[in-house]
Amino acid sequence: MSKRRIALLGVPLSLAWIAGCERNQPANTASPDKTVASSPTGGLNPIENYKQQRMADAMRGLRYEAGVVTLDAAEAPQVAAELSGETFESLLAAGREQMGSSLHVEAIGSFTRAVILDPAQAEGLEALGDALITKGRITESQAAYASARAIDDTSIALRFKVAGNLQRQGDLDGQIAALQSVLDLDAAHAEAHARLAMAYYYKNDVESARSYLADAERLGAAVPPQFKALLAQK
Repeated sequence: MSKRRIALLGVPLSLAWIAGCERNQPANTASPDKTVASSPTGGLNPIENYKQQRMADAMRGLRYEAGVVTLDAAEAPQVAAELSGETFESLLAAGREQMGSSLHVEAIGSFTRAVILDPAQAEGLEALGDALITKGRITESQAAYASARAIDDTSIALRFKVAGNLQRQGDLDGQIAALQSVLDLDAAHAEAHARLAMAYYYKNDVESARSYLADAERLGAAVPPQFKALLAQK
């Protein structure tokens, strides 16, 4: 078996390893939907145009630039004015319910509006980042996570999500740095050790891979036997 990149950090290690062996690139959860341009048709078929318009409407009011999320000075006040009786908390709850029902575009819309109402809440930005992943919007998701971390960088789970996005983007060095930041907060994070073992394997740093593998197994991580067999051959 040739060396292949593993798949998503958000799935169990065994499934990540299998998915990664099937294709030589980081996996996305979905194909990204592109925001509609000024032309309503743009040469797209009606179904694709409808999907892209829904996505553009859901993301309306925020800008994703320079790796962070900011309010759109023109659109955000208009969106906020349309939210009759809604609060940050009610929109956050609605978005989570929509995520649970796989209504991902609707969830992006709810979380976007929650952020518009209160952009100083890291919780809303993190939830927005989670929802954006489901539609393949990895760059925008990472911007939402970065903005959440700028407010509160004490979440182990959020740092781990950042590592997952960096892997999806094919940034192996960035993924390693993000996983190390997880261990800065929780040195006994078994999954981070396991992912670091795999990451170092793909960097051909066998010694580091073996060291992190040993730590992962000591801490109880379920490491795919396929990976352990490959590393043992080194």
